[in-house]
Amino acid sequence: MKGILLYRNKPGRSILVLTLLLLTVVGLSYVIASQGVIGGGLITAGLIGAAFVVCAFNNPYFGFYITTIVSFFLFFIQRMLFIDGNAFLVDGLIYITFVGVLFQKYFKKDALWETRTHKISILLLLYFVFILLEFLNPNAHSLAGNMVYTRDFMRQLLTYFITFNLFSSYKSIRNYFILWMVLMAICGAYGCFQQWHGLSANELRSILIDDMTAQLYRLADGGWRKFSTFADPTTFGISSAVTALFILVKMLKQKDIRLKALYFVTVVILLLAMTYTGTRTATFLFIAGVCLYVLMTMNDKRTLLFFCIAAMIFAVLIFGPFYGSTSLNRLRSAFNKEDVSLNVRDVNRARIQPYIYSHPFGGGLTVTNAIGAKYNPGHPLANFPPDSGLLKYALETGPIGLLFIVIIYFVVLQTGISTYFRTNDQTAKRMLLPLIVAVFGFMVAQYSQVAINQIPGVFFFCGAFAAIARIAQRANDYDNSLKT
Repeated sequence: MKGILLYRNKPGRSILVLTLLLLTVVGLSYVIASQGVIGGGLITAGLIGAAFVVCAFNNPYFGFYITTIVSFFLFFIQRMLFIDGNAFLVDGLIYITFVGVLFQKYFKKDALWETRTHKISILLLLYFVFILLEFLNPNAHSLAGNMVYTRDFMRQLLTYFITFNLFSSYKSIRNYFILWMVLMAICGAYGCFQQWHGLSANELRSILIDDMTAQLYRLADGGWRKFSTFADPTTFGISSAVTALFILVKMLKQKDIRLKALYFVTVVILLLAMTYTGTRTATFLFIAGVCLYVLMTMNDKRTLLFFCIAAMIFAVLIFGPFYGSTSLNRLRSAFNKEDVSLNVRDVNRARIQPYIYSHPFGGGLTVTNAIGAKYNPGHPLANFPPDSGLLKYALETGPIGLLFIVIIYFVVLQTGISTYFRTNDQTAKRMLLPLIVAVFGFMVAQYSQVAINQIPGVFFFCGAFAAIARIAQRANDYDNSLKT
């Protein structure tokens, strides 16, 4: 099998490919003639899947890039064709790519476990062990619910280890995040298109098919929150804000005028799209990220100038005497202490605190929200809306699980920030700053939304973890080489 996958004789490879294509066309023609179009479609899907497996095994970079691209447009295809359950497809692609990484390590005689393992990797593995121990939590009784939670965490864990292995150089890190920026620019532009030209008939139908969804998506003026190609407006809004932060920092540190202009246009598109989603959490995380950037670079005169301009723009948007835009009014409501939905969340959090204090290991995995009622009916937390990723951790895995997550977040930020200020590697500094600011924005969003592990944002979040760990290692090597 190694000889086939790593085959490098171009003439022989061309003949093999042409032969396989000819056999495929003949086979499809026969199947369609005998079984109809549906049978031919199934065969085609199987062939595409088999081709992906071979390519992912031979080139994990290809597998991960395709997985990321598919995750961006999967829900758009779902709305157009009314297909459900697509998240399993992304999970399957992640597993295949992960096996491809191991496959490559085996044939290149690389160690499956690096001797210089980063502390972020160790913490994530320890948290995985903690999740497995939660299967013994007597408060939850559903094995299926435990498996659902574990599947969601495995999406994060495998994405981290895939990217940790693929990000072997600055170039590989840079190329992946260029792909991310391009994909987000496309989706941001489509979100603006939805706002300016309206939703398509299929998109409207996908909203109106469920009364709860229609209620969540509807704006005060009768319009709809925009979601582009993503699963929902919240996921799209948070991803737009995080990516806008990432690109904004790159723009402010960029010296090339043409690239700076391109970054500026992309940031404007993403911020407009973010506003059209009506996601107030996105506004909070963007402002928090900007504040962190200012704190980390406040010795730069350009940062002070940027902060003054940004503060004036923010003041005009929040306090300006114009009220005709529903999207702008919703953005302003994020800073309104009298907002009804915010008050309801505060009441819910206060009400549930005694349960958290009395259950150090939580109520069990997958016991909150409607999915909790599905897998653990009758549980005290079933149908309780945490409305916060951090509160969800506290309820389901207890204060101990929440502490575990907070430690992981702290170590990631501490690794990035300490490396940024300590290293003499200027390339590492340029790459770390936007990653740190964007990851911090994601972590802030966890306070008011279940922001992490949503598709496709999980690829940026976990990829940023891996990139920070890898850059820290390379920067340390660079500094050590200077000392010797």
